[in-house]
Amino acid sequence: MRLNYLYSSLAFLSLAAFLNAATWNDSDIFIESIFQQTDDSGSTLNIQTPYSFRASAKNNLPDQVQSVLLPTNAGYGQSSVTEFNKIGAHYVFSKGYLSLDALNTDFPLGNYIWHLHGSGSEGLVSISVNLSTAIIPSFQPEIVGGTWENGRLLLDATSPSFSVRPWLDPPSNVKLEFELWRDGGSGGSSTSNVGASSVNWSSQPSGAIFDATLSYKVLGEEKEHTLTTGNTLASRTGVATTLHFQIEMVGDSEEPNPNNGFSNTSDPSTLYPAETSMNIIYNGDITISWSTELSRYYLVQTSTDLVSWSASSTLLSGDGEILSHEALFNGSKAFFRLLGSDSPLIITEARYGANDTYTDVLQYVADSALGSTVNLSVGNHTLGGDPIFGTPKILHVRYQNSEGRYEALVNEGDTLIIPSQTHSSL
Repeated sequence: MRLNYLYSSLAFLSLAAFLNAATWNDSDIFIESIFQQTDDSGSTLNIQTPYSFRASAKNNLPDQVQSVLLPTNAGYGQSSVTEFNKIGAHYVFSKGYLSLDALNTDFPLGNYIWHLHGSGSEGLVSISVNLSTAIIPSFQPEIVGGTWENGRLLLDATSPSFSVRPWLDPPSNVKLEFELWRDGGSGGSSTSNVGASSVNWSSQPSGAIFDATLSYKVLGEEKEHTLTTGNTLASRTGVATTLHFQIEMVGDSEEPNPNNGFSNTSDPSTLYPAETSMNIIYNGDITISWSTELSRYYLVQTSTDLVSWSASSTLLSGDGEILSHEALFNGSKAFFRLLGSDSPLIITEARYGANDTYTDVLQYVADSALGSTVNLSVGNHTLGGDPIFGTPKILHVRYQNSEGRYEALVNEGDTLIIPSQTHSSL
């Protein structure tokens, strides 16, 4: 789904580090081509370790242990890999090589067996995965522009984002994945489609320094393994081109910008977005007008605090002409934003968590939509991480389609299906 927040940037990536201790979440084995970028002139091959064999298991059990049994013809010098380092919510083994031939000698194509165990998991878990290709694509991740200093990408702590060069003609089964971590702080990961042109996420501590990777991963095998208790473990193998770099957060992140691109005054006649293509006229009533695209759908939302938003309009269909909406106004202050979608379904809110701890996962839910439907397995692996470690979580979604406005509450481990007669009408 192409979902645009036309006048408000809300496409944040969850940076939650921890994953549910009640189940294993994923195990990856990838052959990687490693790059570094330290300025805005382009990516440069890291001549020390241009290739890497990488195995990672994702969870955060207090006594987690993992190993990978290698194929019988592996030249690594031992029958299994056991030397894992803890990075964020991952346990990672990475071995660098100067040539792809040397890597393939130690870690050949074939069958690899993960052994995973720890309290709160499933006891000892053994799964078999197949590494079937070592052909690495020539396209490499690249950060476009940006401000670099001392080999670090400097980002605004209040609204971190950077531009990437999109892969315009990728092979099938490709994902763009972003990971970051720092000492003494949370790490995180996110997945986007290969046509993405930017990475954006929520406010971070000013002065924080993150190690980061940006990868195009071509999946060879992707499976879900059902364990004895009914929980699932996802496994993937494949090849990747990976950019390694550092991020430093700069600026004051203590007080986020309350205007978020809007003028904020008590006079509703001057309430307007920064973009001039959305026109708001006040003459006792509020009229909002904007140019539309043919076969696009639009929704006007309103807020009094730029935190909680509600629908001001029904779902409106564009015809390539100007659309207008008469908005209700009953006070001295109001904010408006315009949402657009290429299908008659707009996800207006999506939060994932429990108790008082939730993360904004709207973009994950919106990206999972196919036309006007959603079929999404609810879990840490699909929603960017675990916002509250060791606690069963709930996905809270609000959406608008041609039938009206609805709310859905879905437990972790269940599936969000849109539309559904079980959802509450708002």
